[in-house]
Amino acid sequence: MYSRVLIVLLCVAALGIGSLAYRWINAEEPVVDARLSEVSFNDLTGTPQNFSQWAGKLLVVNFWATWCPPCKQEMPEFVRAQQEWGPRGVQFIGIAIDDPKEVQAYLSVSPVNYPILIGEPGGPEWAAELGDALQVLPFTAVIDRAGRVVRVKSGPYSRDELMKLLSGLVAKADDGRSG
Repeated sequence: MYSRVLIVLLCVAALGIGSLAYRWINAEEPVVDARLSEVSFNDLTGTPQNFSQWAGKLLVVNFWATWCPPCKQEMPEFVRAQQEWGPRGVQFIGIAIDDPKEVQAYLSVSPVNYPILIGEPGGPEWAAELGDALQVLPFTAVIDRAGRVVRVKSGPYSRDELMKLLSGLVAKADDGRSG
């Protein structure tokens, strides 16, 4: 009798921990101020790019690597989404946690229409501050127009997931501007 109660309690505890972990990894509430004016990474030419240049935009910051198959799987969707949503104030930014030569070689075969920055040094640390405590790739942080992290996701985005996310956030941002 007591063993069944114990098993039930352990199952309930496991479900609760799993639910908390899922909400933590896929947070929907603002997690942290992204400190955009303090963040800068070099582009592929070695020129520092400060995130303050994208202030006022809805940023989709994706941490990725050339050796990461799920990272490369979602990049074509990001290219399409940048084309579709860019005119509405959405800016995708890729931060490669990788060797710049490998990144350049990959992009020469699979170009993108959004900025790619090199995340060394400091990329993994910033990703952790944004919510990537497990240091998983791909990792994406969505930063609202006020510079707050409003969504984080470990793992790749599907087309449907991405469209639903952007539709909701852009509509919310548009409502905020008209109100």
